[in-house]
Amino acid sequence: MIKQFFDRRGEKRSLSGTKTRLFNEVYRKISKSSCKFIFFSFLKLVILLLLLWAIYKQLFQQQNVWDTFQTFKQSLNGRTVLLLSLCSLLTIPNFMCETQKWRILMYPIYPLKWWLALKAVLVGTTMAIFTPNRVGEYVGRVLYIPKKYVLETIGLTIVGSLSQMMVILFFGILSILFLKDQFIAEALFSISQLTMLTLGVAFILGCLSLIYYKINVLPNLLNRLNFLKKYLSKMEVLRGYTQKNLLYVQAWAVLKYVVFSTQFVLLLLAFNIPFSTTLLFSVMFIFLIQTIVPSVALIELGVRTNVALVAIGLVSSNSVGILSASLLLWIINLMVPALIGAMLLFKIKNTNTFNQ
Repeated sequence: MIKQFFDRRGEKRSLSGTKTRLFNEVYRKISKSSCKFIFFSFLKLVILLLLLWAIYKQLFQQQNVWDTFQTFKQSLNGRTVLLLSLCSLLTIPNFMCETQKWRILMYPIYPLKWWLALKAVLVGTTMAIFTPNRVGEYVGRVLYIPKKYVLETIGLTIVGSLSQMMVILFFGILSILFLKDQFIAEALFSISQLTMLTLGVAFILGCLSLIYYKINVLPNLLNRLNFLKKYLSKMEVLRGYTQKNLLYVQAWAVLKYVVFSTQFVLLLLAFNIPFSTTLLFSVMFIFLIQTIVPSVALIELGVRTNVALVAIGLVSSNSVGILSASLLLWIINLMVPALIGAMLLFKIKNTNTFNQ
């Protein structure tokens, strides 16, 4: 009897100890989950505040902004509304090109559904608006990718950026060659300055092309660098990219360039800037300078407008119209998508990146 009594007490203690351990484990998980929820909620709030600050800084603390709005109101007519509508609609194929380009690159490691890839691109735009050289774009995109593929995703996003930069540099060189006589005649640049600029851009384009079209040999180079060997397994995916794959990505980059260049031209026409071949090459030159000058997307408009006043000044002296077109292009292609991306960011609850 005594033995049975002590055996039962031992079982009760064992059961009580098991319950305590289970309770502690559940409590730790709940605490960890709560901390994670609070941290990421706070992070999302910070990102939203930074985004709103960037928009406020851009729209309400820039010179001539109110003149731009007045010009916009005065120039509203049937033709202007039509051109603005066309420009706004082109935002869709603009982001479609970027989304498809990224999907092609991501397919070997993590095939993405089109809608999911688009959301990642939009959230990336949100993060890019207040970070130097848009590096936040990489962070925004990996939120929709499992944690084990983060490094591959960042690497492939950089490859996509290279493809776009190469297109901008190529057409930028064409713009310099076409506009050089006018630049010299207007004393905007000297012959030596234009020569150095052309050679410098051509050199960068050559280097980027070599890296881009030989990306499949990059793992071999990493293998020779001891401090990068630990990342080698993450870059093995690059071996599978053939020149055909890369040309396909490049084709989408060219299409995207045509789309956003057309958007800028339509906006300039909406503000009574006369159309000409010089105008087309001036737009190419603006995108070139905007690309090679390091900046934050927040001040990108300032870079674009200053260069636009110089380049498009070859065609028209309508400075307010040029500023208006530059501002609206920033709003349509960056601000609005960034706000949409911010809303999508707040809808992210438990992404693979956070949980795996």
